[in-house]
Amino acid sequence: MSDIILKINENKYECKYSKTTYSNIAINDKIFNIELLKKISDNVFSFSVNQKLAQVELDFDEDGNLNIGLDGMNYSVEVTNATKELLEKFISNSAASGGESKRVVKAPMPGLVVKSFVEEGDHIMQGDKLLIVEAMKMENVLKAPISGRVNKIFVKSGTPINKDEILVEIVND
Repeated sequence: MSDIILKINENKYECKYSKTTYSNIAINDKIFNIELLKKISDNVFSFSVNQKLAQVELDFDEDGNLNIGLDGMNYSVEVTNATKELLEKFISNSAASGGESKRVVKAPMPGLVVKSFVEEGDHIMQGDKLLIVEAMKMENVLKAPISGRVNKIFVKSGTPINKDEILVEIVND
């Protein structure tokens, strides 16, 4: 494990990470499993953090510090060479390790699967309809986050589901 100190908004955090995977990071001894899911634009990324989706905006200010936008909050990180190295290697290793080769679609809330638009083996495009989930008397259309092939469907119409339950697995062709 390698160590760096992150200074975020006047607070210091001890960060430990493995130089072989870059997917497990301990911050003040709390473990975070991080997977880069998608690069949305030059400075916006979609991550899975402990299996929860996070969209993060990363920008450098005029002083060279990293500004992180997450859940409507902004954090400023004092950047050192070790911090730059960690960010660069994490992003390149996550993408190279196949972070986008397989994706799962999870239930955004508890509810009931009303309809499925796809079957296992179907080829789909990003944005295609996958399922309709009814929750609190509202129907929600779940769409494909990536283009690829439907590898596995874990639910059928009429199936009750829990929040964060895996519904569909999609793989890149």
